[in-house]
Amino acid sequence: MKLEDVLNSNAFIKENSPIAFKSPEEYLTPFLEKVQHITTDFRVEVAGRVANNNEELGVQEAYSRVLVEAKLPAQYSLLEHDSVIGIVYALDVQKPIMKVYAGRNAWACTNLAVFGAKYLTECEFLKGIGACYEAAQNYATTIEEQLANFEKRYGRMISNEVKGQDIDKMLGYLLRESITNKTLGTSAVIAAARDLSDNKSKYAIKDNKTTEWNIYSAATQYITDKVDILDKATKTVVLEEVFEKYHFLN
Repeated sequence: MKLEDVLNSNAFIKENSPIAFKSPEEYLTPFLEKVQHITTDFRVEVAGRVANNNEELGVQEAYSRVLVEAKLPAQYSLLEHDSVIGIVYALDVQKPIMKVYAGRNAWACTNLAVFGAKYLTECEFLKGIGACYEAAQNYATTIEEQLANFEKRYGRMISNEVKGQDIDKMLGYLLRESITNKTLGTSAVIAAARDLSDNKSKYAIKDNKTTEWNIYSAATQYITDKVDILDKATKTVVLEEVFEKYHFLN
């Protein structure tokens, strides 16, 4: 879907909502203004499509959930990952919400990595969404800091080889944490375990060993491919926090 199609779509209407929602253009333009000096390359996803047929205007489309992700120029690419800054909102939930995040997308599999909770900002529409636009501005001016943080985390995870029973130990820890963490849930961890055990998978364990990064990537692959657009960045951040906790304990 093209960005202009979303910008030209109608305001989403929700019955009995305390908020009279504005058009997507009004919600997205402040974000675009924060990043358009860096890039004009945007990826768009939508969900919750509503189409009303107007005799005079034709089909009028609206979307309850919209994600726009800005891909930054090649100079901000690192370790086969592109830098991205994204905005996503959902208007069809009990408390309509907007999120802005900064992360890296892998070239080969488009997995999103968000290293650090400070690179995810969440706002409720009823309380005001100005902080999300401010976060976008901040993310657009701290890219070098983000890249240094990413390089450090990536380097540690890719060099941390996990063998034999230690693989089961890590997966067991991840599963236990995901059971008690409602935000993360167990699906990504279970999917990762299956891919690690599947010889046909690109994440398959070879010679009874793998890396922490490969285990992490197997889990983020599920998040990237299967999770609702509102929750992708959030679950990715929580997953990274669980890995950090495991690293600290071991």
